[in-house]
Amino acid sequence: MSEIEKQEAKGRKRNVQINIRISEAEAEQLRKKVEQSGMSQQEYILSCVLNKPNSPATKVRIKDLGLPEDTIIGGIVRGDKVFIAVDNMEIIPYDRVVVFAMPGSVGKVGYYFN
Repeated sequence: MSEIEKQEAKGRKRNVQINIRISEAEAEQLRKKVEQSGMSQQEYILSCVLNKPNSPATKVRIKDLGLPEDTIIGGIVRGDKVFIAVDNMEIIPYDRVVVFAMPGSVGKVGYYFN
């Protein structure tokens, strides 16, 4: 299934095209960042524009976050790869994180990801 078909299956149509000019050095930098993210180039650029990359969760390893005791990070989705979260992992900008928390901690946990 192509990326367009996947988006349409989710009810999102992307029918507006934009073009930009960048230098060879910028193109190489972009290519490396896209590769590291595990996303498509389109997904990466959109996430850079639409998401907040500097949340507190991206600054330290999971074990050093100081999450409430009743909170567990179960997994990390990075592009099309899924990882079981372990203490020494780092959450990078644009990761999608699966968090389990008791109702009383949900507000506290939100701080780390906004």
